[in-house]
Amino acid sequence: LRYRFDPRWVIFRLSKLLIAFSETFGFMVYENQNDNGEFIVFKKLSFTLQEIKELSPLEFHIKYGPRKVLFQDNNTFIVPIKPSFHNDLFPELEKRRQLSLFDGIRPCGNSIKKAYLCHSNSKQIKSGDNILFYRSGFAAGITAVCVVEDSFRTSSPNEIVRRVGSRTVYSYDEIIKKCKKTTLAIRFRYVKGLKSLIRFSELKDSGVIKGAPQSITKLSQEGTQWIKTKLRI
Repeated sequence: LRYRFDPRWVIFRLSKLLIAFSETFGFMVYENQNDNGEFIVFKKLSFTLQEIKELSPLEFHIKYGPRKVLFQDNNTFIVPIKPSFHNDLFPELEKRRQLSLFDGIRPCGNSIKKAYLCHSNSKQIKSGDNILFYRSGFAAGITAVCVVEDSFRTSSPNEIVRRVGSRTVYSYDEIIKKCKKTTLAIRFRYVKGLKSLIRFSELKDSGVIKGAPQSITKLSQEGTQWIKTKLRI
């Protein structure tokens, strides 16, 4: 039997896969192709108050993001992260580092979709919540804003690898060690990095936190409002 290879079918299939991928980031496709047989995708950048009410915080971020988030009907958390992990997860925020697509940059560093693994007992984090990453150590402070996709608990390394993949800074061997205890995996989307971090002293003086966060910390309504005003999102 001879099989006739049709490149048009391959191109069509690839275009459908690309469209499906773009839709996960809020792009929409016109119903019809143009005169050249090309698909046209577009993304809305403006929205009304009614559209805000009709969408969940995560849906809103996907449709109008990546730089747009809501601070209503959801919670905001501060998530501490060690400098070494911060470097891998948010390499573009490290001013001392010359960025490259290949030289030492982990896949999670080049991705909008990332993941955070920890042993926190927190059961409050839900889809659409905002998380503010707080780099510990020298020059401590909030550096990045993100939105939670979902979270789950497990002690199975294979489940984490299957559901998280290359989103995390941890290697498979490191995940195995981490899963000796039940692990909280948070899958999230990167919103933006801050040009100037919000330092610990400013957070404390403003009453957002009382001390340096050692684990995932939920902010009060007053603290969340202060953060929203500070970020101007």
